[in-house]
Amino acid sequence: MDKYSLLLMIFGHIFLSMTDDITSVRETKFMKITRSKYGAGRLGLTWRGQSLLACTVRCRSSDLCHTIIYNSDTGLCSLTSHLKSGKLGAFQAPNMTEGDLYATSTCDTSDNFKYVTSGSQSGCIMVSNFATDYYSAYNFCSQHDAHLFTTQSIERFSLLPHGISYIIGLTDLKMEGVFQWEDTGEAATNDFQLAFFKQGEPNNAKGKEDCVTVVAGEQNHFGNDINCYRNRHFVCERSMVN
Repeated sequence: MDKYSLLLMIFGHIFLSMTDDITSVRETKFMKITRSKYGAGRLGLTWRGQSLLACTVRCRSSDLCHTIIYNSDTGLCSLTSHLKSGKLGAFQAPNMTEGDLYATSTCDTSDNFKYVTSGSQSGCIMVSNFATDYYSAYNFCSQHDAHLFTTQSIERFSLLPHGISYIIGLTDLKMEGVFQWEDTGEAATNDFQLAFFKQGEPNNAKGKEDCVTVVAGEQNHFGNDINCYRNRHFVCERSMVN
């Protein structure tokens, strides 16, 4: 192979690689986060004179980059870490000189939270890798700006890994027989309970079962009331950025 052909082959591979990166970025769909209480930690990597697409390509080349801050007037591109909400998010929000915050999803993905989709369902969740009781799970989620997983539809359980029993944010601790969602305080409807709880449940065995677990499946999801001090894995959920 002569030098000319070799150069053509090398540049061809580079072009294809750049095309793949651009295509993947377009598929990823970075979106502008407009709410002021959301921010991200700066990674110390900035460039000027960049297009938005070029900035997103730079982000994808770094394992630490999950969001970007981009100024469309100056082309200033800053690589940033996980999307953060709450007080820390407000503190890390970009200023006018830096530009606007962009993220691949509206999920605060710090602390091992992930943006998960299944059909038309989506959520920002963290599945525990250890088992504990309801009260410890509740506190763990609260400490991470989250709550135990809740849903108003049976279909949303498809977001959870299948075949494992998880504590969720549904209890009748306040009033026996009235199962309430942790995030809103609303009672689960009779139709939901009929579709959710497996046959013979909830049965409040020995008068001490006030918390709820679910075992998600491919098509069916089975709920059960348990003693709140029994150890199970659990799922935390964060609100999505509006």
